[in-house]
Amino acid sequence: NEIFQRILSALRAIDTSGETENLLSFASSFLAQARTADLADRSPHHSAHLILGLWELSRTSQEGLRVFWKDTDQGMIFSTIMPDQLFIVDTLRLAFRLAGASRVSGAHVVLNGTSYTSFELEGIAQADASSLAADMGARLKLAQIAFSDFNAMTDQIEKAADAAFDVGGEDAIEGAEFLRWTLSDNFIFLGLSFFGKDGSVQS
Repeated sequence: NEIFQRILSALRAIDTSGETENLLSFASSFLAQARTADLADRSPHHSAHLILGLWELSRTSQEGLRVFWKDTDQGMIFSTIMPDQLFIVDTLRLAFRLAGASRVSGAHVVLNGTSYTSFELEGIAQADASSLAADMGARLKLAQIAFSDFNAMTDQIEKAADAAFDVGGEDAIEGAEFLRWTLSDNFIFLGLSFFGKDGSVQS
């Protein structure tokens, strides 16, 4: 891909870390997942700055959620690194919109279970960047809490579907098929409760 090769060349030109091969390996993995459309509306030099910022952030000793911003000659860039989960990009775009960003352009990829995002914003003053970064972090932490037991919930739904199939009968099979449908990226579970025949409720 010609765009990707130009970005890698730009990275070589701006890198001062002394670890160019590690940087290029990270960039190649990033670009293999990034949509060409996310990169086509900016210069290779600009995209190189986005990737360099993410790579620098990924090498910090801090674990978990990390939010980073810098004002470059290519514009205001905000980046995040965190364990992958649902609604990361939606959460960030909401924060950007509420902060008054007039234009949002960026990329999101997942490498080895870790989510990397990098966005260029217009309409955000440098004086407001730190407060926006703090708001991004707070919103993403809430999203982490909301989805902390997502896998446990979907495991329970899978077990309920299996149990319905075991019962048999048209109604049970229809219910099981519906549950399997919800698990195929057709539904987002925010909570799960079981209602017993005796009136008990387990959430």
